[in-house]
Amino acid sequence: MIRRNILRAACISRTQRLNQQSKTFATILDTHVSLGQQTSSHFLAKRGNGSLTQSNHIPFIKTDIPASRYHDLADETMEHLLTSLEEIVEAPDADESWEVDYSSGVLTLRLGEHGTYVINKQPPNKQIWLSSPTSGPKRFDYTESSPREKPEWFYSRDGKTLKTLMEEELATILGKPVHLDM
Repeated sequence: MIRRNILRAACISRTQRLNQQSKTFATILDTHVSLGQQTSSHFLAKRGNGSLTQSNHIPFIKTDIPASRYHDLADETMEHLLTSLEEIVEAPDADESWEVDYSSGVLTLRLGEHGTYVINKQPPNKQIWLSSPTSGPKRFDYTESSPREKPEWFYSRDGKTLKTLMEEELATILGKPVHLDM
């Protein structure tokens, strides 16, 4: 009898906690919907205990763009990224084994013992995909509503932009600040 009451109390407590989480999520979602915005999944973060909380980074809002505009924007981003990465691998202090290649919409940056970055367009999803030897795979969506007041490609799970992530990772590998012209 005592065990049954303890289990019942635990179930009631869990149900109340889930109801509160649902209310919090609904309030945040309703706010974005009432503002006519699409929210991305990184706006909410899961705490260790499984409850939802508003994350501490600025949310990006994915911009829906026509396919032709996606191709123009993605191509421009890839070309700018290629130019910046070529400067890195051709720098006097760069390792001879480093190389960058761009072919058929796939940009490959080989950094010897540090691994290989592969960045490519993903037209069906209107995304740019990154495979990083440091942080793994990521899918970047386009936004025109960046807090930095310029269009950017962002990763919806953590809110990082392609530019920021690449600059941080390359700076760690190179041991010096990196600025990518994107």
